[in-house]
Amino acid sequence: RPDAGSVPWGQTFHMPEVQHETKQAPTPRSGRAAEQHRKAEEDEVAAAKEMVPEGVESKATRWCYERETRYSPLDMPGRQRTKERGVAACQQRCAKVEGCRHFSFWPDGTCHLQDALAHAVPEPGPIAGPPM
Repeated sequence: RPDAGSVPWGQTFHMPEVQHETKQAPTPRSGRAAEQHRKAEEDEVAAAKEMVPEGVESKATRWCYERETRYSPLDMPGRQRTKERGVAACQQRCAKVEGCRHFSFWPDGTCHLQDALAHAVPEPGPIAGPPM
């Protein structure tokens, strides 16, 4: 894991399983706060992996998912929601659609695609992210 001081803030860096956006404050390095932060990150990765169907090998599991987030407006012009088998399938759909910059996926399989004009909105339930 990169040291917080060595990360170019505002850029993305790769970790073995998940890519993290580095727009947040530096993480604690030791003590109880550091342990809580590590646990929260592990829980986030586990939740994202649970939404990827078993046996699906994809680059999607390596991209950062934004839990409890959707993008607004919900649908980019000319696109409607679809039902997908998992977060990876929704992300792949976004990657195939010209102009798609974000996807929003709900646990019931609902998948919405957003363009570059959309903005993140906190909401319990969905997972959002970039195209692959």
